[in-house]
Amino acid sequence: MSKKTPKTRRPAPPVTKPRNQLHNVLKPGQSEDAAGAEFIMQGTAANAVTTCRWSHLVFGQPVDVTECDLAMLRVINEIKEGSLAPAEAILTAQALTLNAMFTNFAERARQAKLVETFEQSMRLALKAQSQCRATLETLAAIKNPPVVFARQANISQGPQQVNNGTEAPSRAKQFAPAPSKLLDGDHGERLDEGTQGETVDCDHRLEPMEAVHRAPKRRR
Repeated sequence: MSKKTPKTRRPAPPVTKPRNQLHNVLKPGQSEDAAGAEFIMQGTAANAVTTCRWSHLVFGQPVDVTECDLAMLRVINEIKEGSLAPAEAILTAQALTLNAMFTNFAERARQAKLVETFEQSMRLALKAQSQCRATLETLAAIKNPPVVFARQANISQGPQQVNNGTEAPSRAKQFAPAPSKLLDGDHGERLDEGTQGETVDCDHRLEPMEAVHRAPKRRR
C-alpha cells in the first residue's frame, strides 16, 4: 500500500495595507472613537495626508501616509527637545529651491520675445528672490537670535528700591522722601517772619475832594 504524503499548507500572503489610508494603533482600554478623536486633535494626521498628496506629484508614486505621520511626529519631538536642526534643514532647502526658481524665471525672461512674457517672468523671478532672502533672514534669526535692549522705567510714588544687579541685597534699604527746602534758609535755619504786628483799620471813609484839588474845566 502506498502512503499518502501529507499536504503542506501554503503560508498566507501578507496583508498589504493601502498607502493612502491612515492607520492608528489603539491604546490599552481605548475605544475606536476616542482614538480617532485623539488622532485628529493631534494636528499631525491631516498635515501628513496633505504632505503625502502634494509629494505624490513630485515623486510620482504614492507615499505611505502612516509612515509619513510617524516621521512627522519624530521631527516634532526632536524640536520639542530643543534641537532646531530639522527647522534649519527645511529653511536651508527652501532657500536653495527658491534660488533655483529665481534663476529659472530670470532665464525665461531673458529668452522672452514679448514684453508681457518678459514682465511676467521677471515679476515671478523677483518674488522668488524676495522669498529666498526672507527665508535666509529667518534662518539667520534662528541661528543668532537678536538681542533686545530695554530701558527700565520706574514710575511710582513714595519710597522704592530697584535692584538691577545679579546679586540680591542682604538687607533692603528704606529711602525716605527728602524734606522740602522752601522753608529753610541758606544756613539750615528755619525762616522766621518775626513777631506779628498790630491789626489796623484800613477801611477809611472816602471824602469828596476840595475845590482846589479839582481839575480845571476845559475851554471849548
